Amino acid sequence: MEPHLERRVDLHAVAQSSIDVFARALHSEMRRLESERDRLEAERHCFLEERQKFYKESRWMERSNRHTKDAVKLNVGGVVFTTTLGTLHKEPDSMLSAMFSGRHRIECDGEGNYKVDRDPELFRVILNMLRNDEDPELREKICRNPMLREQLSAEARYFCLGRLSKFLQDAEIFEWCGARTGSVHPEPLLTLTHHSGMILSSIIMDDVLYVGSADTTISVISLVTYTVMRLLEGHTDYVTCLLWHGPFLVSGSRDTRILFWRGGERLEGRPFVGHTGFVQCLASFNDEFIISGGQEKVLKVWRTGDRECVQTLEIPDVEEGGIKCCVMYGDTLFAGCGNKILSIRLSHDGTMCTHLRVLEGTSGNIRCLAVSEEFNLLLSGAWDGSIMLWDLTVPTNLKHQGEKIRISADWVSSLMCVAGVVVASANTNLSFWNLRTKAMEAMWELPHADYVRCFLFHRNVAITGSFDKTIRFWKK
Repeated sequence: MEPHLERRVDLHAVAQSSIDVFARALHSEMRRLESERDRLEAERHCFLEERQKFYKESRWMERSNRHTKDAVKLNVGGVVFTTTLGTLHKEPDSMLSAMFSGRHRIECDGEGNYKVDRDPELFRVILNMLRNDEDPELREKICRNPMLREQLSAEARYFCLGRLSKFLQDAEIFEWCGARTGSVHPEPLLTLTHHSGMILSSIIMDDVLYVGSADTTISVISLVTYTVMRLLEGHTDYVTCLLWHGPFLVSGSRDTRILFWRGGERLEGRPFVGHTGFVQCLASFNDEFIISGGQEKVLKVWRTGDRECVQTLEIPDVEEGGIKCCVMYGDTLFAGCGNKILSIRLSHDGTMCTHLRVLEGTSGNIRCLAVSEEFNLLLSGAWDGSIMLWDLTVPTNLKHQGEKIRISADWVSSLMCVAGVVVASANTNLSFWNLRTKAMEAMWELPHADYVRCFLFHRNVAITGSFDKTIRFWKK
């Protein structure tokens, strides 16, 4: 065959091959588009069904709200209670709120009262707590009655009442204080010695204790069996602070990093990096942001969704050591640095107001902070062994001098304030103070070999972590 004819045959073969490839690709794309059309049609059908269901529920909700606009009557175990929708919606995530959201049909008795098959006397207390959970007489009545607390705990779990559950847990401390007055030398229930470094931080979620240590690990301890379930490894220096932020455990370290953990595993992705000094404290704001305080005298706000630093605020005129502690109260951040406490407002987008209010008057460097929402007080513990009480109702444009309580010759390393009781650790002791009388009601002299750095209470067990590298459990 002549050369020019061979070239024509080759070109024809190449063209035919290209057409075949294109045809197959076109056929495949048509099949994909048909599949996508079917998927979108199915989604459209589901959407129309959901919209129709929503309209039906909306109409039922409107009718329900018209009937319950002024009052709601509940038949609880044969006793009729009258309340309002506002009271039942006080805890948005509770069963009571869901029952009266308009999305569920509730059985009624012959007189039109909504039936709730629970104990009426316990429900009376729950309803009163929903109406006003700051009532001091009601709170003290619950605090001083262990059997009532146990019964209410079961009801709080049934109705998913988070605030009530938290109050009942806190009320255990009130009983700890009342059960052991004066100077006490308790014996530990159990001592754990698995850490090779000082105990620096601790936090509880459900029935699990998390403990941060100078050996760079976080131990995960069951509070049912009191055994170490696992060690979380990821930091390369002291684990200085722990925080719960939504479903996540957050840890800060002297390695300058902030790590997130869930289900005993470190979350993938880059850590929160930006500090040039130790991360010394953490706080949570609006479920979207965390705030960290650093040794390099800065506060940082991080958006947890994309792990970006929203703002860095340098604090002027701060002594060496930087930001030692911080705590949130509503939209206000309190940060301890040197012998001052900074009061900083945060906006909804996480940015900090650069106009700082300074609470002065402490005679020693601030080491820890706590808030009493019941008494509207900020409490600070210092290196000189004193606790200062600051009235949070004082307008921010006024200078404010705190009230001092001297509790020890040694530094106050940790504070907790619940149910009208302040618990403070100093040296190897725990002291219990009545906020109403400002008087110490009990002092625990614990057999730790070094300072108690952190403490927690869980049901009828107290937990202490010490610089002597031990975690000890104390039973009431």
